Amino acid sequence: YVVPNMMHLPHNFGTKKTSSLHIPPTIGFLGRFVPKKGVQVFIQALLHLREQNIAFKALIGGDGPQKENLLAQVKEAGLENEIEFLGWIEDKQDFFDKLDIFCLPSFQEPFGLVLLEAMSYGTPVVSTNASGPAAIATQDRDVLFTNIGTPQEMSKNLKRLIEDKDLREKLIRGGYETVKNYTPDIIGKSLDEVIKNITYRCDEACKSHA
Repeated sequence: YVVPNMMHLPHNFGTKKTSSLHIPPTIGFLGRFVPKKGVQVFIQALLHLREQNIAFKALIGGDGPQKENLLAQVKEAGLENEIEFLGWIEDKQDFFDKLDIFCLPSFQEPFGLVLLEAMSYGTPVVSTNASGPAAIATQDRDVLFTNIGTPQEMSKNLKRLIEDKDLREKLIRGGYETVKNYTPDIIGKSLDEVIKNITYRCDEACKSHA
């Protein structure tokens, strides 16, 4: 049996305004600074945006052993003015309110709770098609997928969302609908059914050996 993670919806679920972008548009990442999270690919994608003269600001939340390497990468790319490292995020509502787009550049992501968190706060998502996100989301419905380890493709999806208001709003609406499937009420019912099935099978097995 497989029962996915559950999450509580934020108090203002479904109310985020989507008519305009921050100036400049703000793109974010949240997670541990380890190679499998792909932050280095995210930074490369941002460099591709800058090379196309697309204005943006990037907020990177988190920490980890790769931090110094990432800071050096940002400096080498000359992106110090565009990218801000925020450390661990305590107030996720405040973090996602500052974003126009959330990016999940992971090489490996078994589930992807942060993907659902971004959707729950009304933030359109660009994600790699790692196994977890691919099981949760649907291309062009609630996410723009990019192949793992392809910064140029990722930058194209970021550019699409920056330039296409209708697409942003479509992904936000789709994200809201997806998140509803992972609330405690819904997942709790699934968990209850699993427990009942396991209990029934155990009872039947005990009877057969009596």
